[in-house]
Amino acid sequence: MIAQSASYFITFNGGSADLPPPMTDAEEFAFELEMNKAFKKILKLQLKAEGKDSWDNLSDEGLQKLFFDLIKEMGFEGKINLIQQKGANTSTIQQNPDGTIKDSIPC
Repeated sequence: MIAQSASYFITFNGGSADLPPPMTDAEEFAFELEMNKAFKKILKLQLKAEGKDSWDNLSDEGLQKLFFDLIKEMGFEGKINLIQQKGANTSTIQQNPDGTIKDSIPC
């Protein structure tokens, strides 16, 4: 993903047992609806936390928090790594247990 201030990459660090079982088309559609609803809710909360309106952009940290909160909703908490590249610098982004974003860790 490319954002205004950086490029982001994700990696999966789980095993095959961490992957969801195959879904029927109906189950996949229901999951997509559920995730869209979760995305809108989390985005609204994050915009409110930053004191922004619905048409505003989130800060880098807000986007990272949104990503981690969605990963948690999907059941992949701790199984997806977020890597940020800003210019020639690459770092790992992690979330604290309280939901805040840790200082980036250079790779």
